[in-house]
Amino acid sequence: AALATIDARVNDAFSRNATSDVVALLQAMVSIPSVSARHVGGRDHDPEQAISEFLYRFAKRALVDTPEATVTKHYVKGRAAFQHNNTFNVLIRLPPKSKEDEHAAPWQLFHSHVDTVS
Repeated sequence: AALATIDARVNDAFSRNATSDVVALLQAMVSIPSVSARHVGGRDHDPEQAISEFLYRFAKRALVDTPEATVTKHYVKGRAAFQHNNTFNVLIRLPPKSKEDEHAAPWQLFHSHVDTVS
């Protein structure tokens, strides 16, 4: 049921043109409950997991016509704050925009949290 909810949120984000409208994408992310587990009385879930799953599925769908792009899950080991070890980061690798960029260093974005408070 949780993945169906995430898929519904991805569909809604696409219907609101979130691939080119950053406000629509942020609204979709903020609508996902992600209050820290310590504030809701437990360690049985990682509040960032739902947003990570949303971003993973959103990126896979947004890049479906870019076969050189890769979207993968990188699982985090030993995150002691949570009982379940199913937390992951979303890694997206994009191809160069042009032949001139082919040998340029790849862009990387490091972000420590994806949780939002709604």
